[in-house]
Order: sequence, then structure tokens, then C-alpha cells
Amino acid sequence: METRRSLFLRMVERLGIAGNTYLLYTTDHGTPGRNSPLTGGKRTLSEVGLRVPFIFRGPGIMPGVCSHVFVSSLDLLPTFAQMAGSKERLTATLDGGSLVPVLTHNGTGTVKRPHDDFIVHFPHYDKDPLGPGSAIILGDYKLIRTYETGGLRLYDLSKDLGEHSDIAVKMPERTADLDKHLSTYLATVKAQMPAPNSNHDPANPDDPVPPGKRGGRKNEKPCKPFCAGPGVTDKDDSLRAGLALIPFDDELNRLTLKITSPKATAYDVTWGEQKKRFTAEQLTAGVNLAKEFDANPLVPAFQKVRDAVTKKQTYETRQIKELAHVLEGAADIDATFALTEKVREPLEKAVLSPLQPVEHALTSTAAKD
Repeated sequence: METRRSLFLRMVERLGIAGNTYLLYTTDHGTPGRNSPLTGGKRTLSEVGLRVPFIFRGPGIMPGVCSHVFVSSLDLLPTFAQMAGSKERLTATLDGGSLVPVLTHNGTGTVKRPHDDFIVHFPHYDKDPLGPGSAIILGDYKLIRTYETGGLRLYDLSKDLGEHSDIAVKMPERTADLDKHLSTYLATVKAQMPAPNSNHDPANPDDPVPPGKRGGRKNEKPCKPFCAGPGVTDKDDSLRAGLALIPFDDELNRLTLKITSPKATAYDVTWGEQKKRFTAEQLTAGVNLAKEFDANPLVPAFQKVRDAVTKKQTYETRQIKELAHVLEGAADIDATFALTEKVREPLEKAVLSPLQPVEHALTSTAAKD
């Protein structure tokens, strides 16, 4: 990625448009990586899920400046409009404001917006273990509302950027005020709200083995957990060790086995060739299958994908470092990429070919000893 960005910037210089071109680098939302002191992950309401890189380059912008002024992608339209010299009046319903005063004053200044809060609304299930939710940030405080339970969490980001200490009980007035503020905004913009699923069966919500088929069943669901395969977590020699650096299985791999009304004190659970024993208490709370079964039937399918990705990435490294960066390749970069893409494109398609349904069985039986 760094190499491709470098090539892109070099092309801007070669075309002679750097003096009147603004470049922005950012991402959609969050990162799945390790981001201490922040907690959580991509596609969640945590700070890791909301914070993104935001880098501007262009005429009038001082290089090497780091700004702590709060910005978001909502500010881009007003910013681009002012940069382009637009005389059209933007609609008053826009949430963002122009960043030009900050960009042209060494990272200091004020962004004028219709309101001072920042609101994020996820009325659906994504990767957040909290389920559907909304968040509002106003000043130092951040409120998270969860719709499954109606719960409210309050954090002081100036003192607790990692969101470890929920202070909603200690500050009920602040919590109520932010909750009211959030409700008013969502109603004003006519935000879509989560609604109960009328097809949901509350009598058997999580048990993967339906009544009458206690011997196991075929699982043909298209959604599968990411399975890293065997490996110890205290050595840097496996994908599983890498995933252990973040709460990957706990927060992202949510294929959970639950027995809501166990009749025995313990059960033997078999998935593929592996069998493990779990207590009734563990199964009532929920067992994370991808975390507990490191050699499950889905591992070979994921290994094929990983092998295909490795081949593609190996060629892409050679494409950039050995072909595009040498004098012959750089002399006609367009022709170089046109030629090498003929090799790379089949490798990219090969990554998708192993993504096939996997038929497997999961069984649970009462432990006999």
C-alpha cells in the first residue's frame, strides 16, 4: 500500500498538477488492528471503530503538521465546496463544516458546524458485540445506547480514551441529557430505527441442533467464522498467534454454541475430528466455537484462501519492487502495469474460487463420566 501511494504521488508530480490538486487519505471507519490504548475493533461504536487516519496534502497546507481539531468525513463536502470556490449556498441540513480554516492555519482554528455534537447510528447488526446501537460525542463525553437492552454507557474520553470505565451511574444527569440530545437528533433526521424480527423463535434462539435432531445436523449457512487453524498463541509462528494480539475471536468470531436448558452437568461437543467437554454453565453462557476448536472442518477451506492470497501478494510485491521500480518499468509505468496486470488478475480471481460452502456436522451429547 505504501508503495502504491508513493507511485500515485509521483504521478501527480509528473503530470504537473500538484500545485492545484488536493489529496486526501482516509478510511471508512476504524481498524481491526492493535491500537492501544483504544479497545474494540472495526465496525463498532468504540473509539477504534470510529477513529480513522485523515491526511490532507495540497496548496496552502503546511506539510508535517499534526492537528488535534475534531474532524469527520461529514466535513468533506463543505470543505471541497470552499476549496473549489463554489458560490452555491449549501443546504442547511448538512451536519459538517469546512476544514479550510484549519488546513490553512497550521492545524489550528475552528470548524463551524450546525451543532457541536458528533453522532453515529448503527440500527443494524454488524461486528459490534453490543448489537445495534448509537453513539453521541459532545465535548469530552461519549454516550453509547444499545437497542437490544436499552442500556446506556457513558465515558469521559479526556480521562478514559480506552472506554474502560462506564460512569453512567455516577453521572445520571449527564447521561440523561446526552440520551435526550441523541433522541432529538435521530427523530429530526427521521433515522431508521431497529425493529424486532417477527420470524425470530425465542424458544430456541441459539441452539445449532434443532429439537428432534440431537444427533447433529448439516450446517449450510453461508456465513462462516474465520478459522486460523492450529497454533500456540505465545509464539510468533502462526496466524493464530497474530490474531491473539487483539480480541479477534471474542469480538469478531461470534459462532456461539448455547444450550439454553441443559439437562446434564456437562456435554461432549464434537465438531469435525475434535471433541471437547464443556460444563452446563459454560454452554449456558455460550461457547465460542472458532476459538475452542482450532482444527475444525472449516480450517482447510480457509487455508486454500490464505494460500491463494499469499500467491497474489507475492506477485504484487514483485510487480512493484522488481518491475515497476526499475528504470525500464518506471520509464513507461502505464505499459508496465498493463502488462503485469495480465498476470496479477488471474491470481486475484483465484482468491475467490475457494470460497465454497462447507458441509460439516456439530453434535453435543451428555457426558457419561
